[in-house]
Amino acid sequence: MVLPTTLVRATAYTGTHLRRRSSITEISQLSQPSPTGSDFSEATAYEDEEGPMYSPGQEKKGGYSAISIDDDPEGRGWKVASAIDKTPRRKVSQIIWTGGLLLAAAMGGWVVGSVRHTEPTRPVSHQSSRLPMDASERCNPYEQHGVLLVNTSVPNQNMWQPIGVPDSCQPVDYATQLLDMQLANGISHPTLESLRNRTVLIFGDSVDRDHNEHFCNFVGGFIEMIGNNHPLSPAYPEGQELPPEDYLDYIQNKRMWPDNPQSRPHICHVFRLNLRFVNVFHYGFRGYTHWMAMHPHYYPPASIEDRLDQIVIPLLANIAKQYNTSPVPDIVSIAPGFWGILRLSYETQRIRDAAIAAGNTTFLEGYAKHDVWNNMKEDQRDWMEGRIQEVIEYIGNGWRDSVKAPLILWRSLHHIQSHEQLPFTRVQALDQIGRSVVERLVREGEAAVKGAGEWKAWLALAASRVGRKWRGDSLEVTQAKGLSSRLRIDEWGALMLGQEKHFVDKVHPLPLPGSYLWANMMLFQLTTVAEDEL
Repeated sequence: MVLPTTLVRATAYTGTHLRRRSSITEISQLSQPSPTGSDFSEATAYEDEEGPMYSPGQEKKGGYSAISIDDDPEGRGWKVASAIDKTPRRKVSQIIWTGGLLLAAAMGGWVVGSVRHTEPTRPVSHQSSRLPMDASERCNPYEQHGVLLVNTSVPNQNMWQPIGVPDSCQPVDYATQLLDMQLANGISHPTLESLRNRTVLIFGDSVDRDHNEHFCNFVGGFIEMIGNNHPLSPAYPEGQELPPEDYLDYIQNKRMWPDNPQSRPHICHVFRLNLRFVNVFHYGFRGYTHWMAMHPHYYPPASIEDRLDQIVIPLLANIAKQYNTSPVPDIVSIAPGFWGILRLSYETQRIRDAAIAAGNTTFLEGYAKHDVWNNMKEDQRDWMEGRIQEVIEYIGNGWRDSVKAPLILWRSLHHIQSHEQLPFTRVQALDQIGRSVVERLVREGEAAVKGAGEWKAWLALAASRVGRKWRGDSLEVTQAKGLSSRLRIDEWGALMLGQEKHFVDKVHPLPLPGSYLWANMMLFQLTTVAEDEL
């Protein structure tokens, strides 16, 4: 089908939660880079003893026009409307309110960067490629070498095209099938039945938040923000109901946590299939600092483990009660994000500036020694390696005792444009560290499944590796984790290499091709979950 040439977004702020009626589909203005050429962070940033501090700066994302479908939970029909929203989005520390629309600001993505590899690695530009030799074996088209087709005017022409594979290994455009179902008033394509009553948890940063919003637009879904007063919202942790005494909400100028749509959960509903994509924001892999509490993105708790326990799990339980679905997600997508690298860069700059100010080094020597483009130090890499292992295993244990434990996808990082605080060297290192940890967890799990002999060989192999000592569990505990069959790398970042032209700013990809590719990759993974249940 040929889709309209405009993408719609109608947004209404209620004061407690945000509901956005999503589009039928296409991108006009949003498919073009911001005319301001703004960066991921144009604010002046420096770091005190607890973290980076911010002075006002602005980063704009272009608005867009579109045609919206009035999504009807009861399935009574559609109401077509049009809307234009050209208000810039995402600022670093000042938020603009206009006509009841909340257009929030900030920087996106985070995770602390650092770790040493002990496995053979491949650059972010190369995803794994494996073509099944048995025709009966499932072929993952996104694991094959190929070319990303791009059309910034027509969504369904943004597809990954594998090279040298049979027609059966070409990707399916599930996003268009979902849209067709919506336009056909609920008549579902047979391949979509595997998506019925499914829940996907997207646990990440601003890139993931954008993916979820764009996905909802592409498929004609219904997206809503879960603000503090939303009936599905979990309560604040006990003792953290109020921010620090010196904190004032930037919206109402009161001592209260803000309902910032940049960091509050969002749910994309496809009611006709009872399908939901739930996006929950995290602040990287470090714990609480006073700086974090003062950031306009923040509301408690701080650590990723606590956010899983106190936001994700109770939110999914509330959704399950409301919509008669399982509280256990079918997929958990976890992304490291960029904030860790960003904070590491600020720390490097702070040390440099302090050394220069104290007269311990010259200006030129200080900038050469403390260049953010230098490789991460070994202790930084080791810390990150251990932390990634902790986070993945913690998430894996979250629903381990359920009848159906979720598939866990580690979203690979994409190659960004040149950025002073997010150097390619560290983005690449973080991606490689994450891949190495995931691959070793899978290998460890496979050894445990095969029994004592293979397990003993694995222990000897792990002990012989150079770098941080691998923190392993017993054979029985590792078998119970089941990570060998439910932990995978999401290769979206690798498949996006070369698409840096199609960005809103230096970090965030445009909906086309980035989010459309992501949408079909996630939907493909959902179909594999259904197949594995047969």
